[in-house]
Order: sequence, then C-alpha cells, then structure tokens
Amino acid sequence: MTKIINLLTNKNARDVSANAPEQKPTTQACASKNHLNHNELKSVRSLLAYIAHTQAASEETVRAILETTFGVDDFNSLPQKSYEDAIRFLVDLRLEEIMN
Repeated sequence: MTKIINLLTNKNARDVSANAPEQKPTTQACASKNHLNHNELKSVRSLLAYIAHTQAASEETVRAILETTFGVDDFNSLPQKSYEDAIRFLVDLRLEEIMN
C-alpha cells in the first residue's frame, strides 16, 4: 500500500479519494517457485500498459496497484497460479473508483 501512496503523492500523480475502496486480493499470494513464464509475463505487461493508456494513468501506478493487490514486490514474481486472476483483475480495474 505504501508503494501506491508514494506514487500517488508525487507531483505528477492524482490524489486518492479518502473513500476509495481498498482492493482485496482475488487469490492468496504464495511463496511458489513457479513464476509466470515469458508469454504470461508479456501478456500481463501488455494488458497493464493498455489499462494505463486507456485510463490515463501511469504504468507505474497500475503496476503498483497490481503488486499490492497480489502481495508481491514485483509483478514478475507473481505465482503462475495467479495468472488468470491477475488478468481478470486488470480487465476489471477501474481507476476512477480508486483515484479522483
């Protein structure tokens, strides 16, 4: 959560609404050794960029929200079993509900 707050409080970011709902993980993050493969990472990275572009946000902000939601320090370390949930999360992400 600190990563998101730091990104949102810089001079180029938007303010977070005090009433914004807290994102809950759709899967439990685990210490799995089976991380996303190259194609899955490419898909997540591409969708992340698309969401940022279409919702007028920085990729860093969308990435921080994804990482915080799934409890990882870097989205590259997402467990493979979280791939489908991460894609669903990004597709359903509505930044206007989180930020004003």
